[in-house]
Amino acid sequence: DARMDMVRAPDPRAFASRYNNETNTGNYNQNKYNHDNNIKANTKTEFSEDETESNICIHQGFYEYLFGSTIDNDASRKQNKFHEIMTHIQTLLDSNPAYRTTYKLYITGHSLGGALATLFGFYASSFHPSLPRPVTVVSVASPRVGNLEFARTFARFESYGCLRHLRIANH
Repeated sequence: DARMDMVRAPDPRAFASRYNNETNTGNYNQNKYNHDNNIKANTKTEFSEDETESNICIHQGFYEYLFGSTIDNDASRKQNKFHEIMTHIQTLLDSNPAYRTTYKLYITGHSLGGALATLFGFYASSFHPSLPRPVTVVSVASPRVGNLEFARTFARFESYGCLRHLRIANH
């Protein structure tokens, strides 16, 4: 099971989300992708009307882990992991408006955690314009998260200055 921690980075004006992969997560079929139409709508409204991302596909297992709703012991619905984390970050930023200009957001992860960090950073930077920019993702030995169109859109977000990614891979 992966775990997300909010940690204070060495820079006193930075905070980070860190994903840790503590146990084997089982079978993720590398060929199962989830088509996400929300990205198309968002990139058109936030950036430019002529860009369409109609063929973005994201690994189904990673997507479901981050965005699939969870059920607690009382069988009541809880927020998905993405919204739960964003709620914590938003609360921190809302507690002091100066944090929006003096803090930075770093998301880090290794292996499965790197894939989740990549996906989290992508969505956080595209759907939450109130976050400090750029959102920085550091992934270590991470599997691929999406198809070629996802990679192109991710690179486009980097060129817009809303996302930065350091990917450390074994070769």
